[in-house]
Amino acid sequence: MVSFKIKEGQIQKIVNIIKQAAAFDDTITFTFNADAIDVKVMHQTKVMLMYARIDTRKISEYRTDGESQITIDTKRIISALEQIGVSDLEIYTEKNDIVIKSHTMKYVANQIEPVEEPKIPNLKQNVATFKTSSNWIKKRFSYMLTVNELVDITYNRRNVVWKTRATPYEDTIQVMEYYEMTDGDDETDVTFSSVFPLEYLAEIVNAMPSTDESDYPVTVKLGTNYPLRLSYIDGNIEVDMMVAPRILGDSE
Repeated sequence: MVSFKIKEGQIQKIVNIIKQAAAFDDTITFTFNADAIDVKVMHQTKVMLMYARIDTRKISEYRTDGESQITIDTKRIISALEQIGVSDLEIYTEKNDIVIKSHTMKYVANQIEPVEEPKIPNLKQNVATFKTSSNWIKKRFSYMLTVNELVDITYNRRNVVWKTRATPYEDTIQVMEYYEMTDGDDETDVTFSSVFPLEYLAEIVNAMPSTDESDYPVTVKLGTNYPLRLSYIDGNIEVDMMVAPRILGDSE
């Protein structure tokens, strides 16, 4: 059994994470561990993956008898949380269901048939790693929303460019900070390039939380013919979102 309490100020962040998951698929899997609650969801096409980790040290009265996993309907739990409102909540598992309880309401999110366990790609090959601005990504991306478009993202000598193939759009990504390359390679002598379907990139960017009040850094990992990975921290929640590249033939 798992039980914990969520204070009023934490509830909206939890709701936001679940809403982000809903943009990927209709089901969401929670894994309850001693030190974290892992949230995993894979897009129905299996092209995109979202992974979030909630630090249980910052959750009130968190208790678990051991690792347990529950898959539930994403939209139903969002509806329940929104109906209950922003009051303090008690959440616990009962058999294979999740129970959400406030001072005045109680909602049971029933377990559904588990989906295939999402796997996070193990980024063993060399990749470029850098930080950029969340607001910059979201604002620039609004200019690129073209149906059935492919986007080239290229890293070369600390210069990151993305451009669309069918329409004449090209932009340089605003980079806040670079990191050393893996395996000690000289990053200034390495080029990485991958192609991604714009519709999937748009879903990932649209799932990122929007805020006019504060900007937050986004860590980007880019390889050649390798998943694009966007990572950020929202309060006590670590989020990773990944999209697989489009592998093109020589004639494309």
